[in-house]
Amino acid sequence: METKEILAWHFLRGDKKLGYEDKRIVALGETITVEPDKLEMCKFGLHGSKKILDALSFVYWENAIACRVKLGGRVIEKEDKIVASERTVISWFECARILHEFAYRVGEDVLPIFEKTYPKEDRPRKAIEAKRLWLDGKISIEDLHAASDAAFSATVTLRNCTAWYAWYATRGSPLSTWYATWYAAWYAWTGAGADTAWFGAKDKYNRWLEEMVLANM
Repeated sequence: METKEILAWHFLRGDKKLGYEDKRIVALGETITVEPDKLEMCKFGLHGSKKILDALSFVYWENAIACRVKLGGRVIEKEDKIVASERTVISWFECARILHEFAYRVGEDVLPIFEKTYPKEDRPRKAIEAKRLWLDGKISIEDLHAASDAAFSATVTLRNCTAWYAWYATRGSPLSTWYATWYAAWYAWTGAGADTAWFGAKDKYNRWLEEMVLANM
């Protein structure tokens, strides 16, 4: 536990209110503080993550707002999360569309690896293609969910979770986007047969998402 300043990522709810029973509304550029002596990871304090994918893994609500933040004051750090007594939002934007675009991009990236192992199984590809059509306004959300459910059925057919990345990529929530990325990285790892592939894929997807979000801030 120490005093410092850290540049990090954080996702707010659509109403911009803090969680953990602290319902203050966050304002751009305004520093919010809490009592330093009460800091407790995941229970009390102002949170963030150095990697945007890590920050996304804690988002279970819709209409998330991506925030670039500065954490300061008293700080406690873990591998994937930071809690601090001070947080300032430097920039932000409502990122639902970007998360959908990112999920599509990740799904498209991992499809060739999947299809080398299962060349006759086309349900994951059809689901990812449906995601693109939905993003372009060419099919309804019901059509997308039908393709998504078919991709999920592929996991039953194959008797493993290799097609889950496609199912998660075609759902709507930020947490589903994170799971799609996790399974895509996992599949890249199993396809390459090397531990470094897991970390390499996660780093690549983290970089993609950071670039996409920063380009819109």
